[in-house]
Amino acid sequence: MRVQIYNKQVAQKQADFCVEQELKRGGRVLIEHPWSSSLWTYPPMAKLIHQMHLCKANMCAYGLKCPDSGKPLLKPTGLAASHSDMVSRAHECPGHTCHKVIEGRCKDGVNLSSFAAKYTPQFVDTWLSCVLPQPPDHLCFVATVQDSEVLATVPAAVKAIPSESLAGEEVSPAQIQQSCGTA
Repeated sequence: MRVQIYNKQVAQKQADFCVEQELKRGGRVLIEHPWSSSLWTYPPMAKLIHQMHLCKANMCAYGLKCPDSGKPLLKPTGLAASHSDMVSRAHECPGHTCHKVIEGRCKDGVNLSSFAAKYTPQFVDTWLSCVLPQPPDHLCFVATVQDSEVLATVPAAVKAIPSESLAGEEVSPAQIQQSCGTA
């Protein structure tokens, strides 16, 4: 029950951010969650994706591999893209004959699921390429917000944070609000 309540809150926050901050100004938005996530069916998110383009991707297509064996990790992922020209960047498995199941721990002790939760550089580069160049008064921002990753453009008044420095790092909602001047 707590997970469902939390998921509803995440869905509402993402929907509010996308509608109020980005879609209304014509900005480009990408929402990413596991393909099987129930978050896609919660009313705020379901309403929002009717204004967007829902597509499926497999993270192995963006270079996601087990750090120990090198085997690709499939990780089916749902992507809601704000503009139709973004859909072509959603790639499914290019034909790997075998994928490692995302379970257990890596040799370094990290859960494989935690490792797989981070964006690969190829994924970030692919999706940033569809939002650049932005109007001069906007820049790109990639962050992980309490188990939900956000790729969006925000006003240039926000401190510039290189996307590679954020890969896999946690950023609180308060930090984003403060950076966007909405706190």
